[in-house]
Amino acid sequence: MPRVQTIATVIGRGHGGTRAAISWLQSAGFDIECGMGLNNSQDRIHRNAYECARIAGRHARHLGGARWDFSDLLEGPIDPEWVRLMDGYLDRVLRGPGRPHRAWKLPETLLSYPWLVRQYPEIRFLIWHRDPRDAILKQHGTDDLGSWGVQWDDPQDELLRRALSWVYQFEIVRAVEESGLEHASTTLRLRDFVYHQRHARRAVSDLLGVDVPAFPVKRAAVGRHKSEPRFSGPVREVIAPYIHLFRNEAMAWGTPDFEATP
Repeated sequence: MPRVQTIATVIGRGHGGTRAAISWLQSAGFDIECGMGLNNSQDRIHRNAYECARIAGRHARHLGGARWDFSDLLEGPIDPEWVRLMDGYLDRVLRGPGRPHRAWKLPETLLSYPWLVRQYPEIRFLIWHRDPRDAILKQHGTDDLGSWGVQWDDPQDELLRRALSWVYQFEIVRAVEESGLEHASTTLRLRDFVYHQRHARRAVSDLLGVDVPAFPVKRAAVGRHKSEPRFSGPVREVIAPYIHLFRNEAMAWGTPDFEATP
């Protein structure tokens, strides 16, 4: 059996471009199935991972509105049932037969991100963000945070639900990055993958220790919200603090190179 060399996962919200990310790793020679069938979005689906997301979700404390405290996930004990279920989900990724470089993605694992970092130091994390104005245009299973055990004030409005879910998932990632927990990760925006792929390739290759090739992606993946109806005032208010993170000047990589981008 080949020795496992690199284990990676894509951490990103559904409809955030994560299918392109995991397909990119597959093009670099990563086994993204690891003994399990994938759906059309290249998700490694299993009930264990979904239940882990619900267990983890119950450990975030709601502070009102679009604010949560993730201290328990970052510092408190990890639920033993979560460990048992996640070990079952990742067994073939960590120890089973297959190619030595392995990766998986399932958007719902983002809800378990702090515990994944703490429990599995061997995993390398490719963090993938998309402009919320594009990411919330379509429905995703994590839109209803309450169904994942997360405390919140359900707005009973579809787009506002999506906006709050996007904020929750962005902030749980930021909480880990600011916590000082040691782990191997790199963060990319979907627009970096589209506009600055040479730089993105270098960052991901450094993370994985494997050269990743150019990968085709359409420029239309960025800015799709511009052709959609305007968001309501409450939706704009929720996502407004994050919009500047998805402008060109937020990443000092100069003129777009559009490598492999039709």
